[in-house]
Amino acid sequence: MRWVSNHTPHEWDALLASIGGHPLQSALWGNAKHEIYGITDQRLALYNEDKLLALMRVENRGLRSFLKVGWIPQGPALSLDVDWKNIESDFLNQLKKSNNSLCISSPWESIHINEASELRKTIWIDLQQGKEKLWAALDKQWRYGVRSAQRSGVQTIIATENQDISQFYYLCMSIGSSKKFQFQYKQSFLHYLLEHSDKNGAEAKLFLVKIDNIIAAGVFIVRIGKNCHYMFGAMNRKYSKYRLSEYLQWAVIEWACEKNCARYDLEGIDEIKNPGVAAFKKKMGGDIIFLRNAEIFTFNLRGKILSKLISRKIV
Repeated sequence: MRWVSNHTPHEWDALLASIGGHPLQSALWGNAKHEIYGITDQRLALYNEDKLLALMRVENRGLRSFLKVGWIPQGPALSLDVDWKNIESDFLNQLKKSNNSLCISSPWESIHINEASELRKTIWIDLQQGKEKLWAALDKQWRYGVRSAQRSGVQTIIATENQDISQFYYLCMSIGSSKKFQFQYKQSFLHYLLEHSDKNGAEAKLFLVKIDNIIAAGVFIVRIGKNCHYMFGAMNRKYSKYRLSEYLQWAVIEWACEKNCARYDLEGIDEIKNPGVAAFKKKMGGDIIFLRNAEIFTFNLRGKILSKLISRKIV
C-alpha cells in the first residue's frame, strides 16, 4: 500500500465524491479553513496499487513545536469495500510519522447499535425514493407548512449576491445572540465556500427566502457527489407564520433530487441539548442513524496526558 499527498484540490474533491465522503473532509472546506482561519492541513490518500482505499484530511492543531494534534473532522473517508481494521495500522503509522502527539478522528460512518447508546446521531433521508414518496413521508403538519408557504407566494432563491449572503450571516449572528450561543463561522468563510464551489466536487449553496426585500430565512448546504448535507440555517421569527423552515427544507430536497443525490444528511440531532431542532428534523421522514464517536489515538507521553484532559469533551 502507498500514500499519496500531492493530489490537487480538484482531484481530491472528485475522489472524495466518488467514495461518498463528507464535506468536512473536502479540499474546499480545508482551503477555506486555511484562507480564513490560517489552519493548515495534510491530505493523504491511501492506495493499494491503483485502487483508492481511503482519504484523510488532517487539520494541524495544537502547539506545533511541542504538542502537535491532528484533527480529522468527519473522517477518514473509506471506499465502500474497505474495512477500517485492515488499514488502521497504516493510518496510525502515517500520523505518527507526521510528529503528531495525538490524533482525533470522527468518521462519518453509520453503525448498528441499540437505541440506548450515547453515540452521535443524525438523520439520513433516502432521496432515491423519489419526490412523491418523500412528500408522503413528511409529517402531516410539516406538509401543511410547505403548502402554507407556497400559498402565500414566497419563492426560493439561491444566493449569488454578496449583499444577500451578508444579510443571511447577520441573521445567523442575531439568532445566536438571542439564544446565547455564538455562530461559529466568519462571514468571509461562507463567501469562500460559495465562491469556490465545484459542481464536480464539493458544491456549497445558500437557499434563501426574501419578504419585502429582507432575508426572512436561509439554509446553507454542501453537496459532494451524491450526498447533500445540511450545514446550518436561520429564520427571522418575525416571519414564522409563513412556515419558511419547512418550505426551504423541501426546496433543498427538490433541488437535491434534481441533482440525482442519493442522500440528504441533516447533520446531527441531540434530543437532550436541542430537543426542538431534533423534533423538527424527525418530522422530515428520514432514518435515525448512529455514527461512531470521536476516537483519540496517542503517540507519545504528551499525547497521553492531553488525551485525558480532552476525552470527555469530544467523545
